Amino acid sequence: MKDVDKHKNESSTTNLLVLFGFVLGMFAGGAAYSILEYSDKIDYPMVASTIVIAIFTAVLCALQWKHSQHQKIVSRANYSVSLHEKRVETFHAARQYLIYVRFGITTDKEVRNEAQRLISTADFIFPSSASEYLKELARKCEDYELTNLRFDRYVSRPYRSETIENTINDCIQRLDSLDAWFKEHGTVEALREALGKYLTLPSSI
Repeated sequence: MKDVDKHKNESSTTNLLVLFGFVLGMFAGGAAYSILEYSDKIDYPMVASTIVIAIFTAVLCALQWKHSQHQKIVSRANYSVSLHEKRVETFHAARQYLIYVRFGITTDKEVRNEAQRLISTADFIFPSSASEYLKELARKCEDYELTNLRFDRYVSRPYRSETIENTINDCIQRLDSLDAWFKEHGTVEALREALGKYLTLPSSI
């Protein structure tokens, strides 16, 4: 937001200078015309100074405009680089979280927390299709992790009541359903396919 405000201020300044230069240019043109029409009554030093000021202002306007255009280009490039870095960081965090959940013995809490933190901001750095995929992946990973923990907790009990057996069966069914989803949508290749085209910098950078 600060960069946007800065560009707005620069643009406003440029517009004011251009307008000021135009007004002075018109005034200088009028002065030049007056010189031709009323050469015997003109204050030549005043006219000369007005023309010099008009020329100086026009040059200043041109320089200001050129600087403003350069700042816009730099700002766009910096934004593109920053966005690219954030996207790559989110991709790697999601990838690491997926690998831990699916193939790790335990899930590192820091890995999970970092991935969930970055994915929670995906709406701001990815198009909706990619951000929705990331959020769905995070939900499935968390569900898979919690269901596994629940299954391990109940299956390790020496005595199993009917309720416990039903809970274990529910966990098995849920894990089977999640496994099917991961095989189709929750692989590293699927993650790369969903985000890959957003992980490269524009060629203009």
